[in-house]
Amino acid sequence: MSLIPLGRQGAVVAIEKAYPIYHGNDACITLAVPGCVKDGLWKKRRLATMPFLHRLCLMPTRSGSVLVAASLAGRKNYQEDWECVGKVYAGRISSRSARVKLVPIFDGLSRNHGMHVANYLGRRTLFVSGMEGLFGLCPQSDPLKPWKQQHLLQHDVSDVAVFDFDGDGHAEFVTIEPFHGNRFALYQRNGDGLSRCLEIEGAFGHVVWAGIIRNRRCLILGNRGGRRDLRLLTFRGDGSLRYIERTLDEGGGPANIVVVQGRNRDLILSANHVRGEVCLYELT
Repeated sequence: MSLIPLGRQGAVVAIEKAYPIYHGNDACITLAVPGCVKDGLWKKRRLATMPFLHRLCLMPTRSGSVLVAASLAGRKNYQEDWECVGKVYAGRISSRSARVKLVPIFDGLSRNHGMHVANYLGRRTLFVSGMEGLFGLCPQSDPLKPWKQQHLLQHDVSDVAVFDFDGDGHAEFVTIEPFHGNRFALYQRNGDGLSRCLEIEGAFGHVVWAGIIRNRRCLILGNRGGRRDLRLLTFRGDGSLRYIERTLDEGGGPANIVVVQGRNRDLILSANHVRGEVCLYELT
């Protein structure tokens, strides 16, 4: 579900035992640290247990980075049981941590799927999404106290990415709607809220990534249904939202991607669910 690097020694933090479909009572956060050169084995330890844990990230704060974790639900008795809502938690962590104490920083988020960190209105902001909509969360001076929140969208949102596509200095929001939905929606800020300005058809949308690829403002979209395609949208960045769309692959059904930016080439690594593969796409 999530895999994030920690520190300079190659350690990674990951979610384990979060199995489909919603068999996540034993989900946990683990820390894996590279072993000695001689045997090459990794040392792994459990940092915390959280039923139906689904997303992790590291969030920078004034007092150092904290680990943020979000759950789909507090508990579930059957697949569509959302009576006990999920929460977002935070805790301090290092590559030497034996355990992590997680405290709730936001309550009332069901079926969380999206988690994204970006600058918004001059502050580093954590965006989370679920059945209740899209929220922006900002830490207090003590990041282990409840965070300030802004309710940006009030309808079901699966995933989110935030980036300035038109080059006007203000970030746009791209969402998958509804949960694992059939549309990608692009929003611009309108006063204290967001206004939809673009919609792109999807099918079981599962990937949305925004950033710079080969010095261009880009959006990557992936679908696990329909053509099961991976698309690259390149924006002009001239104040408009005009773009050129290119299909990178079909039939793979991408579930998640990572973009690695290099000097002479950029790489997209995609976990293709349908074909059961990790595929690398090279852009020069």
